[in-house]
Amino acid sequence: MNYIELFGISASGKTYFKKRMISSLKSRRKKVFDQKKIIIQFYLRNFDNNFLNYFRSYLALFFYSKSASTVKSFFQRKREVKKKNNKIYFNSSKKKWHHEIVDYVGIDNMYSEILNLLEKKLNIKKNYDLYKIILQEIYNMKQDNIFKSRLKKWFLENIILIDILKKNQNINCVIDEGIVHKIFIMFNLKKNNRQFIKKIIKHLDNYGDLYLIKTNLKNIQIRSLKRKKNFDGFIYENYEQIVKEYKNLVIFKKLIKNKINYKKILN
Repeated sequence: MNYIELFGISASGKTYFKKRMISSLKSRRKKVFDQKKIIIQFYLRNFDNNFLNYFRSYLALFFYSKSASTVKSFFQRKREVKKKNNKIYFNSSKKKWHHEIVDYVGIDNMYSEILNLLEKKLNIKKNYDLYKIILQEIYNMKQDNIFKSRLKKWFLENIILIDILKKNQNINCVIDEGIVHKIFIMFNLKKNNRQFIKKIIKHLDNYGDLYLIKTNLKNIQIRSLKRKKNFDGFIYENYEQIVKEYKNLVIFKKLIKNKINYKKILN
């Protein structure tokens, strides 16, 4: 299928293999696009907009494009993510004057507006029971509201992407943290995680090609320490937390194996 998704514990190498898969697809002359580009372009083709919305949409399209990666890295604040006492915490670098520009233009807000409009246009809640159940589960989570809001946005973005790709088989997209990975994140945070999976699994489908990325736990520790130094991405508290995440992944795999097909990649 034209949708490829990777999952695994943090720092296992999902982004690395995402880049390799994209290169492989492009070498076979396949059209491969980032999920945000696919979603924004679909929005522009299907909605009538005033000049301001068109301008903001194309600005977002440029900002999220690969060609603007240097510009994006300058204007975006670095973000460290940690898990402590079974809660997710975000810690961003200090805001500087150039970060105020992104806030003023409202690129992230525009993208969120696009997602909300497409949620209604594509009848996501009506057509995807999984999404309705996930929303309820997110609402009931004992987590920070910022994290819950982001989790909802990630799920909505991913399901909208899948819906678009079903109708456009000539384009491809590779996701390093898709539906299954986000469900795994929730599984890790839920006290009654087995009951959570039993509820979810009934509505979970094989949307495309799914790959589990596995690697040596010591390698994960090394990558986590590097992220800590660079103040970038999810950072483990210690090696014991890595082991715990891996054990949860083993349980998660067993619970989904009869419903979801996936291949393994050793990193």
